[in-house]
Amino acid sequence: MLCMALVSGPAILFLDEPTSGLDVASARLIRDVVARMNRERGTTVFLTTHNIDEADALCHRVGIIDRGRIAAVDTPRTLRAAIQSRRSVEVRFAGAGVAPETLVGGDDGEIVALADGFRFYTPAPGDAVQRLAVRASAAGVRIEAIATLAPSLEDVFLHLTRTTGSDAHAARY
Repeated sequence: MLCMALVSGPAILFLDEPTSGLDVASARLIRDVVARMNRERGTTVFLTTHNIDEADALCHRVGIIDRGRIAAVDTPRTLRAAIQSRRSVEVRFAGAGVAPETLVGGDDGEIVALADGFRFYTPAPGDAVQRLAVRASAAGVRIEAIATLAPSLEDVFLHLTRTTGSDAHAARY
């Protein structure tokens, strides 16, 4: 379908979930073709996708729609910068983990469980990492990795639509 749409060299291209259901290699090829069309031919591409990483990689401007209404339109960078307080720290354990509250304490906000660790949101990730390392050492907990993460477009979406975890599905439908 994409090949048929590209044959005429359109000035504007509308794509609805172009990589949905594709294997990784095919999806990458489609993203590369779309990016090249925009860059080399100046083709304007309107892309609808539920793949937020794809939107972040391909789009110069992103519109976030919540329950049929436009919640925000801007560049991915500007949208992420608007919620800098949603920076996070991700902790991965080498073996058996420990309850996140033991390491995070009451100092920081929301905690999200991961398969081999947890992520917590904090406005001061550098300070939080230092406190966490001291508490882990005191508790004898072996940490595999610690990373500080800037807000993602997914964080922006959740922030703007006020949905988190289990209420995300209910709020969208």
